[in-house]
Amino acid sequence: RAKLNLPVLRTPLIIVPLPAPETPEMIKILWAINFDVRQSIIDNRFVIRL
Repeated sequence: RAKLNLPVLRTPLIIVPLPAPETPEMIKILWAINFDVRQSIIDNRFVIRL
């Protein structure tokens, strides 16, 4: 896991406050997001097992 120095919140995101990142709903939201932003969130906030 390389630590990314990208601005994670380039666009308004409601990812971080959600309590259960591994739920199907959360996975759908993550995959709907731009890949770079999604990867930044995963690397900086939590690890998602996809």
